[in-house]
Amino acid sequence: MGRFIVTSGEDQDLLAASEEAEFAASVKAARARADARLTEANRAPVRSPDPPEEEEIAWTEQEDVYRPRPINARAYLASIALLRSVHVQPGQSFALVRKDAYQLLCGHLKSDVTIELGGLLCGEALYDREADTFIVVIETALPALNGDGTSTTFSYTPAAWEAMFPALQQMSKDRTIVGSYHSHPGMGVFLSSTDLHTQAEVFPHDWQVALVVDPVANTSGFFIGASGKPCRSQIV
Repeated sequence: MGRFIVTSGEDQDLLAASEEAEFAASVKAARARADARLTEANRAPVRSPDPPEEEEIAWTEQEDVYRPRPINARAYLASIALLRSVHVQPGQSFALVRKDAYQLLCGHLKSDVTIELGGLLCGEALYDREADTFIVVIETALPALNGDGTSTTFSYTPAAWEAMFPALQQMSKDRTIVGSYHSHPGMGVFLSSTDLHTQAEVFPHDWQVALVVDPVANTSGFFIGASGKPCRSQIV
């Protein structure tokens, strides 16, 4: 199933390494921009190196870590138009995907149902501390064009990264990469062992999601966190 790696010939190894480095830098910058808008109360202080004993301890803010925006989940869900009412249950998170973003990614995945295709999901993560509930709002889908897909796998190539760079660099400061999506043509909706490894290694935060779509059966499902726990969802 979907693999979050770069594949290329030997003559493209240096290019792949360069592209991966640029992508990592752009992701870090996007998260830093998103973090800048959060309130000071939602920031976790990071202690600076120990000063001499006679000096006061100084504290600095960690600028490159994205932190979900604090909300009241019930009030937030009540404020938006949902097709079905949602009962907030402690510890159970929820994914909301914009209709335009969902149509875009489904169109991409249906463009070739003989192989797996995939891409990134961008938006905002919200957190209700009292209910221990995340709401992941997916605003945009970024298709990984020119990826390397087979009937059972999908890999990101240097050309795929290059095509996504401009959108990542221009992403508004209140958004970040909240996960990924990929297809299982005719195989159903689940996370394979490879998908679980990708989720744990690349999208390990409690608020990051994986969307799996079977474009043949027209079914889909969200999974959240490093363990790939099934996640409720709605299109909005």
